[in-house]
Amino acid sequence: MFSFYGIVSHLRTYSNENLKELILDLENADTYEWKIGEVKSGLITNHYLLAYPKK
Repeated sequence: MFSFYGIVSHLRTYSNENLKELILDLENADTYEWKIGEVKSGLITNHYLLAYPKK
């Protein structure tokens, strides 16, 4: 069962383009530094979104 849930969860992840669109809709998005990327693990690519306040 564990691998089934892992595969299904991965199918629900956002692409880098989806993450960029999400940022555009946020209030005060320009007050943060954003990093969007991906990490490959075997056959699977995981996408991430990091945000931290601008100095």
